[in-house]
Amino acid sequence: MNSAEAADRERVIRNLNEAKVISDADRKVTLLAQVEEILIRRHPNTLLHDFIKHILEFHLESAPVVKKFMAGFVERVCKDAGACKF
Repeated sequence: MNSAEAADRERVIRNLNEAKVISDADRKVTLLAQVEEILIRRHPNTLLHDFIKHILEFHLESAPVVKKFMAGFVERVCKDAGACKF
């Protein structure tokens, strides 16, 4: 793992941890969108596999904006990363 990937891994962990504890749904979506950018665009073959289960837990959120984001996230993962086999 190179230093850029290690830094991105740390950012994903930070964002996921923050998203789990905050109640502001819009901020939660912002954090998840940042995670998506890292996992799908930068490291789809490595980090996506490591974190997909943690991200999918957010489908249980009650806020409609988070549920909508999650539906789109799953679609984008399947399209962009070809990772529907997870």
